[in-house]
Amino acid sequence: MLGLISVLSFLAFSCSLVASVYFTYKVWRYRSTAHGNYLNDDEYIKLKKRREMSWVSIPIIVVIFMGIEGKVGKELKEKEILIKAENYVGGDKEVFEKKFAEYSKTMKESTAREKAVIYTDKIMEMNERINGLEGEDKQIYLSKFEEYKKEMDDISAKEKALNAMEKEIVRRNKELQKKYDDQKQYEEWIAWQEAEKEKTEKAELQKKYDDQKKYEEWIAWQEAEKEKAEKAELQKKYDDQKKYEEWMAWKKSEEEKKQKAEEKKRAGLTELERAGKITYYNIGNDSYNVVITDSINLTNSAFERGGIDGLLNMATHNEHERNAIRASYQCMKLVETVKEANVNVNQFTINLRGTVTDMYGNRGQDNVVICEIGGGTAYTHGDPYDFYNKCSRFWMINGM
Repeated sequence: MLGLISVLSFLAFSCSLVASVYFTYKVWRYRSTAHGNYLNDDEYIKLKKRREMSWVSIPIIVVIFMGIEGKVGKELKEKEILIKAENYVGGDKEVFEKKFAEYSKTMKESTAREKAVIYTDKIMEMNERINGLEGEDKQIYLSKFEEYKKEMDDISAKEKALNAMEKEIVRRNKELQKKYDDQKQYEEWIAWQEAEKEKTEKAELQKKYDDQKKYEEWIAWQEAEKEKAEKAELQKKYDDQKKYEEWMAWKKSEEEKKQKAEEKKRAGLTELERAGKITYYNIGNDSYNVVITDSINLTNSAFERGGIDGLLNMATHNEHERNAIRASYQCMKLVETVKEANVNVNQFTINLRGTVTDMYGNRGQDNVVICEIGGGTAYTHGDPYDFYNKCSRFWMINGM
């Protein structure tokens, strides 16, 4: 609507202006061609009146159309405000209705509605800004809002908190700008220092080597030194690489030796595990109770390893005692096999099985020796007698 009024206003103004110029020209033309007393001529008087009417019509037309446009514009603005007020939803609608009711008490309805819409739009814009905050800006706003809302309503607290946040952002930006300016000045100073240093070095160099021949010799020496340094650096890299490869080969060899030693230590344990002769019972904290079951071997060299004392003991012991020491030796070797593999053992139980005959003459396999010893019990390594004495339990079937 306003667009149409503007177009009509422009057309009316243009027509009036053209008519005014046209009749002004006609009056001037009549004066130029008239002879004698033309002021009382009817044609001249008619043209003059038309000229005056056309010039007077211009401001009249402007005033009329400005009044129409202002009235229509005001009506359109009120209608736009009314539509905007009706389209508010949720919390925005509540804010509008509250302010509209407040303003209606002291002013007419259209003015109250307009002010309430302006206030609501301001609140919406403020909430939109708050929702768009993030990072450090949001933290500043929240802390200020919590501080201000103790002294005023939420809307005023929000507005004041936003203003405080903006002041903080301005302060922070000034600090950043100052840091940037300081850094820029520092870099310029460094560049100046380097330029002065370079200028001084060039001046000294020129002074030192004014003689072109000496200067060329110095350049040749510089290149020779550079080449020498590069060759020395390459040689050093080659030597370092060679040493590194030799060290890697040595390290690999040591690791292989260590691995073989570990495998050798675990060889006996691995053989027991593969044969299913050993069972682990985890009691927690990476500690185990170990049960080993094996066939008894009474032909081992328990006494021979003791030298003369061992042979004397073999001669003085009866058969049962000799077999007990042989069984103790076998149990001891089984315990040492597990310990060499670094297994954390709480308690060893060793069952040595052999052929037994019951009272009815039936023959079968059963435990003939049961040996129990703590995993941390100390005894003389390789000594079956000390091992026997340190066992918490050593049982052997009668008759062996």
